[in-house]
Amino acid sequence: MKEEEMMMKEEEMKMMKEEEMKMMKEEEEMKMMKEEEKMKTMMEEMKMMKEEEKWNCCPDGLVSILKRRRASLDGLPPASSSSSSDKHHSKRQVRFSEPDDGAEQDEVGGDSCLILLLLCLLTVVISVGGTALYCTLVDTYATICTDFTHNMDFYVSNARALFQGFGWLPSWT
Repeated sequence: MKEEEMMMKEEEMKMMKEEEMKMMKEEEEMKMMKEEEKMKTMMEEMKMMKEEEKWNCCPDGLVSILKRRRASLDGLPPASSSSSSDKHHSKRQVRFSEPDDGAEQDEVGGDSCLILLLLCLLTVVISVGGTALYCTLVDTYATICTDFTHNMDFYVSNARALFQGFGWLPSWT
């Protein structure tokens, strides 16, 4: 009995291995088929692009941006050789129109300069404030803090002299 059970298990193992081998072969065949299909579609697309380049090319060597790149993108069937010459020589009508948003471009652009100026000022305030906060709380004797202190003394003294020159600040000395 044990021998028969052993024989049955061996046969089951063989059958399982054979099934696994069949499945692996089928998977490989599927991969090969997918790769072949990809290659075929790529070759077809290349042929279409070459044909379109012939028709889209202008005498100057320039390509028109108004002509379609690929018919498949528009949902059209691929053009046949006899009807393709008729389709490519047909004229296309292009309409251009002005947007009706009611706002002139000159009116909109006036605020952008003010916004840019405010953003620059905000950037300067944040960087100066951050550096001052770092120098106050973390490391007063760092080289960046001493340079910052000297620069701030210079700019504040010049600004004070300017404001006193205009008479906006009284003399304190």
